[in-house]
Amino acid sequence: MRLALASAMLLMSGRPAVETGVWKSCSISTVSICTPAGCAWRKPAISIFVADHVEGGVERAAYYRCELRVVRCDRYIPLVHRTGDFVVFSLPSQSVFAKLAPDGRITDVAAVKDTVFVSRGRCTPGAPPRNAPEKSG
Repeated sequence: MRLALASAMLLMSGRPAVETGVWKSCSISTVSICTPAGCAWRKPAISIFVADHVEGGVERAAYYRCELRVVRCDRYIPLVHRTGDFVVFSLPSQSVFAKLAPDGRITDVAAVKDTVFVSRGRCTPGAPPRNAPEKSG
C-alpha cells in the first residue's frame, strides 16, 4: 500500500526519482571502536552514501561503504525501514546498519566478530558514486 501510494505521488508530481527520494553523501567525523575490553576513538577512514527512492513504481535502495571522500566504494542492496522520522539502512548478513536522521546526521554501526565500530557524521544531498561493484549483503 505504501509503495503504491509513493508511486502514485511520484507519477502525480512529474519529478524524477532522484528529486523525490533519499540521496545522501555522508562524511564521518567520529569513530569509536568497542571490544569486550573497552572502547577507544579512531580517526575516520570511511565515508558512506545511502539512497532510497522509487523508480518505475519499485522502491530501490543502495548503501555504499567507501574510502574517505566517497571514492573506491562497495555497493550493497540494503533493507530499508522507517522508524518515526528516521530512515534505517540495514545489511543483516554484514552486521551493519546506518540510521539517518531528518537533519542529516548519520550513525553507522558495524560489527566484526566481537568488535563494534560506531561511526557518526553528517550527510548532504549528493549523486551516487560511479562504478561501485555490488557486494552481497
